[in-house]
Amino acid sequence: MRKWFVCGFLVLALSLAMSTAALAADGIQSAASVAGNNVTLAVDQNNPDKLNVTYSGASAGSEYVVFATSGGASEAPTESNLVYIDQKTAGSGGVSFVVYPKTLTNGTYQVWMSSNAATGVGARNAQNIGNFVYYTEKPAYTLGDVNSDGRINSTDAILVLRYAVGNVELTEAQKLAAEVNGITGINSGDAILILQRAVDDTVKFPAEGN
Repeated sequence: MRKWFVCGFLVLALSLAMSTAALAADGIQSAASVAGNNVTLAVDQNNPDKLNVTYSGASAGSEYVVFATSGGASEAPTESNLVYIDQKTAGSGGVSFVVYPKTLTNGTYQVWMSSNAATGVGARNAQNIGNFVYYTEKPAYTLGDVNSDGRINSTDAILVLRYAVGNVELTEAQKLAAEVNGITGINSGDAILILQRAVDDTVKFPAEGN
């Protein structure tokens, strides 16, 4: 195989009773792609050990390599952090991969792409295109109670906003508690929903399901 990688708004506070913590089975619990690069990352609904990666902007006929690595987004793929690698030739509709590392431990993994295409994602060098979170069991958490103080209030919403703009880091359990709108990725939409729940405890988080 050829190797291409070289390698704000008004805040209202209201106390609420804490809901039951959630647990989940083994597998990839969430995935998020880097915005604006025409790449999507999605957990396979039939097999949570697999991650579907699609690059719709791939250049037809060019070779693309996808990598999964342990470590942070600043740590490019190396022999020591590599957990998965695959290569495909892009067609007219882009290129898609199914990433399925054989052995993973709890934590966050990075996804990279490299290509011999002249332009676009991963052109000539490995480019970080997103990440996924794997658990053999999710840590205990309560949707909306990001700081785990037993209440869902404005403090949680502010914490979500600060994370969304890169001012603070969250633990994996806090990230799970913050994703209330049912969409992968933590942003102002989650913060607004948490505020709405703080004011009105009948407000339902989409992530709670039916």
